[in-house]
Amino acid sequence: MDADERLIYQTIESVKNRGIWTRDLRHKTNIGIGQLNKTLKKFETAKLIKAVKSVAASKKKVYMLYDLEPDKTLSGGAWYSEQEFDSEFAQQIQHAVLRYLKSRYESCSAERKYIDSFVSCEEVTQHIADIKLATIALSFQEIHEVLISLVYGGALIQEDVDPGLQLFAWKELRLPPTPMATVPCGVCPVFQLCEDGGIISPETCQYMDEWFATRRQGPSSTMQAMQF
Repeated sequence: MDADERLIYQTIESVKNRGIWTRDLRHKTNIGIGQLNKTLKKFETAKLIKAVKSVAASKKKVYMLYDLEPDKTLSGGAWYSEQEFDSEFAQQIQHAVLRYLKSRYESCSAERKYIDSFVSCEEVTQHIADIKLATIALSFQEIHEVLISLVYGGALIQEDVDPGLQLFAWKELRLPPTPMATVPCGVCPVFQLCEDGGIISPETCQYMDEWFATRRQGPSSTMQAMQF
């Protein structure tokens, strides 16, 4: 390689699997377009580099070293095949995830359904790998994308246990209400004005009296009707 060729190669190497567009390559190397195109063709023929199309811009080619796997921002990851979104494959994975969570829900005993129905993204990722539905390994992030899409579509429910932990369950699982969800204060429009001894206070609140009365009578009909 001469000095210009080495500069072009090193510049392409520096961007790793993100690739670099011809215009950016010319700007960074300050080499004329004629010489640049000639060198790129020479490197491609020698299989030192390759041109990759981006799913975000099909007419835009970027260059990277020949042996590198393109970044998913370029290739689209598992959901794309030859720069086209593979809707059939995506649906297959969605259906497999739904079957797994539905089976998990149905296999749980009534007493432990709320606890045992929930699964983490790691568990779902491992399940998809175990059933060998895909010819390529799907990453945690790719399975998480599927789970979130199913939550938005109303097929699954999601619980954020910790800042770094999300759990998912089949949509038929009904979540037990928290104590505050049944207390009148939780939905009272004048809650901010309520205070001991004030015009609006817990002592004079008729809704609070009714709520205490239902507590003394036992579970409400709504709670009795709730099934897990």
